[in-house]
Amino acid sequence: RAIRVFCREKAPVGGISVKEHFEINVVPLTIGLTKKFFNTMLRFCFPERDPDTIDGEGVDDMEPDGKGKKLKGSRKSKETNFYVPIVHKDDVEKMKERAEKNKLFIYIKIPEVPVKVSYKGNKEKNLEDIRDFSLVIPTLEYHNVTWTWLDLLLAMKNDSRRVILSHLLLILVTLL
Repeated sequence: RAIRVFCREKAPVGGISVKEHFEINVVPLTIGLTKKFFNTMLRFCFPERDPDTIDGEGVDDMEPDGKGKKLKGSRKSKETNFYVPIVHKDDVEKMKERAEKNKLFIYIKIPEVPVKVSYKGNKEKNLEDIRDFSLVIPTLEYHNVTWTWLDLLLAMKNDSRRVILSHLLLILVTLL
């Protein structure tokens, strides 16, 4: 066994699924990645996002119009008693889609895992290239967060990045 995922769910609330307990246990890993492979996997798992713009910040799917909600050529729909413009129904559908993508995680735990990492950037020789770098990613815990799967991945990536930077600083200090 290389990975074990435990997930206990509750009934959805307002269209948002509730994960009461989400835990990922991983055996010690050796990871070899290239920038191109990483971006390809992100495009596969999250096709609605551009991997080059994913930096840990939440990106809103709606485009701001800057001038309120005045709509050009809005038509009244006779499908309802209130004659709601069709565009507003689209906004409601977008809200429903977002609610379906979001998950309320009450408790997330990823226990400590030793990792050996090799990474190759886009260029032949690159400052960010890493070869057989050993580190221990500490236990990651999150409480009461509403995230998409991408948000969870980015939070884990950012927390892991902090650990890598602190390991690098310790290595540099001991070398000097």
